[in-house]
Amino acid sequence: MPAYFGGLFFLAILLLFNLRAHVEIAYLHGYGQKIVVITAGILLSSILITTGFYVLPDNMSFVFLVISAVLSGLTVSLVLLAWDEQKYIPALLPMIIIMLSIYCLLRIRTMDNGFLLILFLYIITETNDSFALVFGKLFGKRKLCPAISPNKTWEGMVSGVITAFVAGMAFAHYILHMQISYAGMIIGLIIASAIIGDLVFSIYKRVYKRKDFKTLIEGHGGILDIYDSVLISSPIFYILILITGLSYSLESTILP
Repeated sequence: MPAYFGGLFFLAILLLFNLRAHVEIAYLHGYGQKIVVITAGILLSSILITTGFYVLPDNMSFVFLVISAVLSGLTVSLVLLAWDEQKYIPALLPMIIIMLSIYCLLRIRTMDNGFLLILFLYIITETNDSFALVFGKLFGKRKLCPAISPNKTWEGMVSGVITAFVAGMAFAHYILHMQISYAGMIIGLIIASAIIGDLVFSIYKRVYKRKDFKTLIEGHGGILDIYDSVLISSPIFYILILITGLSYSLESTILP
């Protein structure tokens, strides 16, 4: 819904996501009570996201975007070091990933057919997550990577991939009117990046011996547990759009 309305409303919702994500990272690292550190991270990243969105040119390369994110991370590092908080520096990697994801989602929304592109990404990613969970619980027997994520199974992963691919192909064909081979390549890369995103954040939690981030919804963990796949798949999708010119090749729609 926020993506449908776009504009400042979408920006505000993503900045709220950024706020909650920083809180969850803070608790994971054990400095949930360090209000000054959390506030500094939230304010700096929010300012960088907002100014980058409104100031940087639309056609900026993704390489420049990554460089900007790394420099932003170094800026946060200097701020934290000024407070002698060296042990909090490892939190910068997920913060940079979150900043990149939010920025890419904002950029995608401003493109031609931006809402449909975000809906396309969301349907694929969440279908993969949901059906992997459901089929994994119903039929899962062989563990995918028990040391990283004990609940994930091969049966669940394969089921999630198949259902996400079918859902993505249906959306691509009937809504976006994309060529089958073209759509298959993009959908496959989105699914792969979503699975990697899930595993990356699972590894991140295991390093700090946590099962979930700070709980937002009972039974689902924190907001980073819910949207970890999107945090990696959105920058990958943004790169694909830049490379292929996807937003310009789609037929016009009546949606904003």
